Amino acid sequence: MPAFPWIAAAALVALVFAALAVLPSGGPRGADEDADFRLPVTALMLAALVASLIPALVARHRVTSRVVVDERDLAILARAPRVQGAAVIVCLALWTAALMEIFHAAGQVPVAFVVLVCWSCLLVHALALPVGILLGYRRR
Repeated sequence: MPAFPWIAAAALVALVFAALAVLPSGGPRGADEDADFRLPVTALMLAALVASLIPALVARHRVTSRVVVDERDLAILARAPRVQGAAVIVCLALWTAALMEIFHAAGQVPVAFVVLVCWSCLLVHALALPVGILLGYRRR
């Protein structure tokens, strides 16, 4: 099993936890109102998205270079992106249910949470590719 999915997944998880660590105690609303916190979190999320390109680039390089790639590797790399769609749909469903329950009485969801939904879905999508690759190697 190649090491690059583990490294990519670990880097993404570390960047997500770093972004959560700089959130103020006021939660998403406090972070949305305070640019000193919002900008570093945005930078960390963008870094996580850039880091998410690593497994795709490594996989593409392995397929197009002289590294030996057999049919099993090609099948796993072809099926790994399917995990991304499922993961994003689950993430959106969880956010929708949670936000509906939390803000049902208010009748509206604060903008800070909409931004949080967007970032979390992007990061779930990014993290799902290395997870899909790891699951593919585990099953075979």
